[in-house]
Amino acid sequence: MLLILYFMDTTYDNLQEAYRKNDESMFRLSYFMSFLGFIFGTLIEWRGIKQLLQRNVNPSWLLLLVAIALTFFSFIPSVVWGEWYGGINPFYIDMFLFPERNLVLTVLSGILVIRSLTYDRTK
Repeated sequence: MLLILYFMDTTYDNLQEAYRKNDESMFRLSYFMSFLGFIFGTLIEWRGIKQLLQRNVNPSWLLLLVAIALTFFSFIPSVVWGEWYGGINPFYIDMFLFPERNLVLTVLSGILVIRSLTYDRTK
């Protein structure tokens, strides 16, 4: 996990530099940052990964659908959200406009994917 955090830190610095220069690499860096956040979120749920490796899959389809939708929306770079909506935005759009918030949502989506696949209905 420390290696992922290291890569996230260096990618974030490079991403901020690409934003300042308006470089095309910001899209690649944004996708990579989202991927690292998703992997970090799944590793937070290490017990769930252990259950999945033991083939103890008990999906919650509604939670899985929400997790997949959140994953899809959080992988869209914040620059694209800004181009699509610009100006004054409602909250549900505004939360995707900053890379930091986008990263938090990507980590959350990784956690939700694992939890939705190892859902315990007895709790």
